[in-house]
Amino acid sequence: MHDSLNNFQLDERIAGLANEDIPDAQTRLTYVIEETEKAANTTMDAVEQSMSIVETMKGQLD
Repeated sequence: MHDSLNNFQLDERIAGLANEDIPDAQTRLTYVIEETEKAANTTMDAVEQSMSIVETMKGQLD
């Protein structure tokens, strides 16, 4: 088991994963989160604008 742990620590693929792939995945995930937030805000703005239109139309029907 000791040798397995030492080999695991020395495996260059693990170092590459930790140094390159994980930070890249974090950057990509941050981008997705930011874009999702922008889309959610755009949607909520549209809903708020629609509500005033609906209220106006409702008043015209009464």
